[in-house]
Amino acid sequence: MENKFRSLLLKSLNEIAKKSQNQTAYSLYLALFLPNLLIRGHYAQNL
Repeated sequence: MENKFRSLLLKSLNEIAKKSQNQTAYSLYLALFLPNLLIRGHYAQNL
């Protein structure tokens, strides 16, 4: 389950990276949203 979640996340991040020409916006996205996604995924696993 965790691997599926992780690969899906990486896949979508790669798509965003391809579409995003603004590297600053991309790193900002990573900094803001990735921790939330990981925390949410971690909590979902422990429920």
